[in-house]
Amino acid sequence: MSKIKTNTLENVAGTYNVAVESLALMSNRNYFINGGFDVWQRGENFNLDTLSLYTADRWYIRGGDVTGGSTTAARGSSRVGGKFAYHISIAHTGATDKVYMVQKIEGNKLSGKTVTLSGEVYVDSVCDMDINTIIYNAGNVASNTYTPKIKISDVAQWVKFSFTIDLFSVVDQPIEDDRFDFYLSYYGDDVDAVGTNTLRFRELQIEEGSVATPFEMLPVALTMVACQRYYERWYGSLLPVPYLTSSGLLGNKVSNNIDFKVIKRIVPEITGVLADGGWNVWGRSTSGFGLYATQNGNSTCSITSWIADAEL
Repeated sequence: MSKIKTNTLENVAGTYNVAVESLALMSNRNYFINGGFDVWQRGENFNLDTLSLYTADRWYIRGGDVTGGSTTAARGSSRVGGKFAYHISIAHTGATDKVYMVQKIEGNKLSGKTVTLSGEVYVDSVCDMDINTIIYNAGNVASNTYTPKIKISDVAQWVKFSFTIDLFSVVDQPIEDDRFDFYLSYYGDDVDAVGTNTLRFRELQIEEGSVATPFEMLPVALTMVACQRYYERWYGSLLPVPYLTSSGLLGNKVSNNIDFKVIKRIVPEITGVLADGGWNVWGRSTSGFGLYATQNGNSTCSITSWIADAEL
């Protein structure tokens, strides 16, 4: 097989060339995973009153301190350019503190770069927004900065917004110890308290450069794969597994190996195992885990749910 090696590609006129290393980025400029809010493995409705939770995959929301009210998040859909797209809807009643949603980007590939965070928002009441960027290097906070606030004055309609951020350059460290957290925070109108408001976000994107370009995302199937590197949930039912009836080497134990659909970022925590027969987790790895149970006599067992969590 022949192989062509080159550092750059140039157009016929010789007026433009591009580094080969940048082609992968050009194929998907958006560093956010699930910026289109297509994947919701944890469910589609959340009560966030005084809690902070993952909602849509890869999106973590701080509900804020609530006095005599509530904070909820849910999946919604809206028309974009003649077709429907999903969005996240966050509703507040009586929230007394700022609320934010955050995505944590693994590694240090954005170190020292200028990036633009953009998207669309639909608000019921005028509000302010900013971006808080926290950069972790070797597991410690290396930088904590805020952009100037912008005001969303156009209510009851979808509004485009963007922030340009010059990111701190981190010292070279093992990639697993670094991450860039982007907090999209919103407030009331010239006050920190959010008050009663509903905000809807769609088509969130973060890309290199100082210009917001049209929203780009992977096909939904690939977005699901990217999300499952951090979190995978099984809910359904597996075929019943018969218990051994003789003592043998394992006695009356039976085991079942579960293979993840996607190799995980780290060895995940396994929670939410629902099964009859008293299953126990053993042998966790980035590729799967085992379950075993002990039961006297003849019986069967089935697994109906489990969660593998390897979030940042």
